[in-house]
Amino acid sequence: MIISTPLAFGTWSSFWLFGTGNHFMNASIYTTRLYAYLILGAVITLTESPRALLMNLHVRFNLSNTFVYGILAALNLLEQVKHQIKIIQYAAQLRGIKYHLWSPQLYLKTILSANYWANDLTNAMHSHGFSEGYPRTEVEKQSWPLLQIGLLIIIFLLFNSVLFLS
Repeated sequence: MIISTPLAFGTWSSFWLFGTGNHFMNASIYTTRLYAYLILGAVITLTESPRALLMNLHVRFNLSNTFVYGILAALNLLEQVKHQIKIIQYAAQLRGIKYHLWSPQLYLKTILSANYWANDLTNAMHSHGFSEGYPRTEVEKQSWPLLQIGLLIIIFLLFNSVLFLS
């Protein structure tokens, strides 16, 4: 929430200075909308593991198998990517070069390293029985995320009560 403070201030000041109609009301509405979306996103994503969330989205909204398992594979590779970035930075420091996080050379070398992993990842998915375009058997039936739905309704009611009381 603290990280979003500059965004909220920018939204508020933009509508306050350049908006039409009731400047204060529009600035307040759009700033609270920003926080409402942030809280909603946090409630949905932070209360479940990424695997459970993706599987729930797969079951409820019929996301494709390729998309869901591709995102899961990418999430599982994040630790290896972080480790690879440290190795690349360390190797560059041995040569007297300093790569910062905004350095394009660092990202190019990381992408090239990840390109090697792509073939291994494809082979691993095929060896575990994943075939693109073919139906998969669904084992687990998941319940509706009642906590998230309840919090969404509460946020929606609070947001609308703020709008109508103003």
